[in-house]
Amino acid sequence: MVKEKRWKDAKEFYSKGITALKQMPSDPENEEQQVEKHVKDGEGCKEGQEPEEEEIAKEKKMEEACYVNRALCNLELPNEMMNLENYRSTLHDTSHVLTLAPSNIKAHYRAALALLHLSRHTEALDLVTRALNLTSPPPKPPSSTSPSTSSPSPEHASFLSLHTRITAAQTAHTAALSTRHARDQRISHEKTTLSAAFLARNIRTRSTGKEPDLEDAIPCLKPDPLDPSSSLYLPVLILYPISGQTDFLKSVAESSTLNDIISTVLSDPPPWDDSGEYTAGNVHCFMQTVSGGLAKVGQKMTLLSVLGTEKSGPAGKVEVVDGIVRVFVVPKGRVGEWVAEMKKRQGNGRKD
Repeated sequence: MVKEKRWKDAKEFYSKGITALKQMPSDPENEEQQVEKHVKDGEGCKEGQEPEEEEIAKEKKMEEACYVNRALCNLELPNEMMNLENYRSTLHDTSHVLTLAPSNIKAHYRAALALLHLSRHTEALDLVTRALNLTSPPPKPPSSTSPSTSSPSPEHASFLSLHTRITAAQTAHTAALSTRHARDQRISHEKTTLSAAFLARNIRTRSTGKEPDLEDAIPCLKPDPLDPSSSLYLPVLILYPISGQTDFLKSVAESSTLNDIISTVLSDPPPWDDSGEYTAGNVHCFMQTVSGGLAKVGQKMTLLSVLGTEKSGPAGKVEVVDGIVRVFVVPKGRVGEWVAEMKKRQGNGRKD
């Protein structure tokens, strides 16, 4: 199964073997019979080794083989199943093998590979260093004057290659972490600077905790996001409540007037405006205040002057909610109708 790379089946096979070894009965009477049989038959007893010790040694060898081969299966399975838990299982199995046989080369190699996949590079390098010591060529005898001709064993060469691979991965991982840290720090500084810019401009902001995912459509400072004196740019949502339509501008400069904004979105007649009511000169603009009321906004005013100005005290101040400026656009002839509807909704809301 291993030769055929049927890793899942092979893992199950070795797991059953491990279970069987753990469940082998420890019957003293049976052990005595086994010893007598070995002594009688003269099977496989090494000089100076008791038959019982030989059986124990064989079982340990079988256990070692089952665990180290199951470790290989766990190591290969993530390639098919994309499950990092199998790499952790590899470490569990190889740890057991190294407890039984601290110099097992296969266990060292497979454990180091698993650690590499888990980005535990320092541990992997420690393990490879131990394996290099185990597989290094024997030292030249002190009495020898001829140059050494011994070449590294295939196992030693494999560990040298793995050492290079782990070192490269560690370097790349460290660089990636450094880049991510620098990016996170910059983002944090940009947010702090943006907050300072809002404060300096007397612009009130509020988060509902349900900010829409608008990707790069967020408040920002240009050209330098780390300079609070840079120009402030804001996303603007234009709502047409009478018609149930909207427009969205991703980035509008604080120096832009409401007329600039309306002229941009209504430069051409909207396809949904059958009556031709929506033109830059035939609409009024409103913004919602902190208290939930409405403030009429002159089209000659800039975004900065609107957002940074108190209207009837702090309760009448408009605000930037979830990073978006919202502007209601209503045809002049239908303002009364819309305001009455808004008051009715607010009244119903208070009753509820």
